[in-house]
Amino acid sequence: MNVKRAFTLIELLVVIAIIGILVSLIIPVLGTVKEKTNRGKCQSNLKQIHLASLALFAENKNRLPNIPTDEDRANALLPHLRYLSEVFSCPSAPGTGTLIGGGSSSNSLDYRFNNNLWQGLSQSIVADATQAMLAYDRALQYTHDDGYNAAFFDGHVAYMRTNSLPTGAMLLLGIEK
Repeated sequence: MNVKRAFTLIELLVVIAIIGILVSLIIPVLGTVKEKTNRGKCQSNLKQIHLASLALFAENKNRLPNIPTDEDRANALLPHLRYLSEVFSCPSAPGTGTLIGGGSSSNSLDYRFNNNLWQGLSQSIVADATQAMLAYDRALQYTHDDGYNAAFFDGHVAYMRTNSLPTGAMLLLGIEK
């Protein structure tokens, strides 16, 4: 007699349950990988902002020009970025796609500049370039794994472990008073 063996309902439910458990284990890992990728893109953006700032610094006889607002600073850096306005958008920030170039007050940046450095300071006033923060990620509304990225005057970009924006004391580190 020819008997066909089929899966029972219990066997099918066990297989579905095992697949569900495996998927629930993988999904958080994928979110972490995506955030680490975004953090790397953010660091790359800050490196580009730093390089453009150095070009502007060299153009102005080794001084950062006195530019009052972050939006105006971003507009001043655009010629050195080959008009890549997406550099000012953090991939982890909600509502990415910030457009810079018109000087409009409606523009908002995902990065902030250290006001202490953008007041016409010369290189001689920067005592320790490894400590003087040039620009940083505006991470108050969103975080890169409970921290933010910062570009320093010497050119390195670092991930800072904290849930808050830099304090006034942090923004004065490395600057002679």
